[in-house]
Amino acid sequence: MSGLEVVGLVAGIVSAFSAMASFLAARNEKKAENARRKREEMEKLQTAIILAPPQIQSEYDYDFARIGSKFAAGDCEYSEIFLAIGRNQLACILIDLQQNMIQILQGLLLSNSSSGRVVDYAYLFNVSERSRLDSISALAQQYQRFIAAASIARTTLGLPSSANIPDYFPGALALQRGKGPVAVNWKCLPRGRTMLSWETSTP
Repeated sequence: MSGLEVVGLVAGIVSAFSAMASFLAARNEKKAENARRKREEMEKLQTAIILAPPQIQSEYDYDFARIGSKFAAGDCEYSEIFLAIGRNQLACILIDLQQNMIQILQGLLLSNSSSGRVVDYAYLFNVSERSRLDSISALAQQYQRFIAAASIARTTLGLPSSANIPDYFPGALALQRGKGPVAVNWKCLPRGRTMLSWETSTP
């Protein structure tokens, strides 16, 4: 009988099984590494999601404490020039979160675990970080616009830096009632409070 000897054939079969075992071991190791990386990415995402709310709330509370209720309403409550920039920025961030993060996570929760759906945790992490930073930035920028507007108002009205800006221009109600020109008198009181009075005259 010609051909390979039995000993050679057996060695070939054993070698083939050994090669398959090495392949499966390498594959399992690769799957374990991918699982470890995915687990780390998921934990990183979870940490980012947990830390974002208090940081954003802290920025809002800080700015609200210094500006007051007008900060909660937004830019347009202070000046029409700003056209609600802060509101629009935060609304875009919320829409981005709903479309690119919440819907993905909801879909993952509702999908069959055996469907093999792959979750890109790195992408979700980037969305989370972008939304966190953009939210804090939008609030901080709105705060700066309020400060800038207050400074312009003081300059326009000729007020000292210690004077508070009134909710409406002094004498506006008198003008609306048609009482004629209004003369405004300012008096600065302690602790940054301001007392004002006005006189109307008819032409």
